[in-house]
Amino acid sequence: MNAEQGFSLFNLLAMIGWLSLVILPNHKITDLLVHRHVLPALLAIIYALVLLPELGAGEGDLSSLEGVMTSFTNPWLLLGGWIHYLCFDLFLGGWEARQAKLLGIPHVLMIPVLALTLMMGPCGFLVFVVVRFFYERKLTLKDSAA
Repeated sequence: MNAEQGFSLFNLLAMIGWLSLVILPNHKITDLLVHRHVLPALLAIIYALVLLPELGAGEGDLSSLEGVMTSFTNPWLLLGGWIHYLCFDLFLGGWEARQAKLLGIPHVLMIPVLALTLMMGPCGFLVFVVVRFFYERKLTLKDSAA
């Protein structure tokens, strides 16, 4: 398998998790693959298998932006960086979905949050934090009125 084929395969693995979060939020397959961290753990294993053999193999370093850019001219190091995003964004999306369920945030409201987390992880996280803030406040106001 070359790096390009790995890119396609690992994107597919992550997409299975994202689609299960959006389409099957309460299904046991989503619980297994995402909430019990099977897919993020699998991506972490793949990350290590892709990245570790390449450490020190390329030029560049992590001490400057130019060094990182040079490192990422190696397709395997670039693929490792991409898998890093896939793994942590999916882990974050699963966490957001679990938090939303605990707070009673409607799933229909979480779909755009999850989509944003998939495409722009930190921005999706920020939107989730804002949504969570308002739902926590709503719960606090409801409890104090009772």
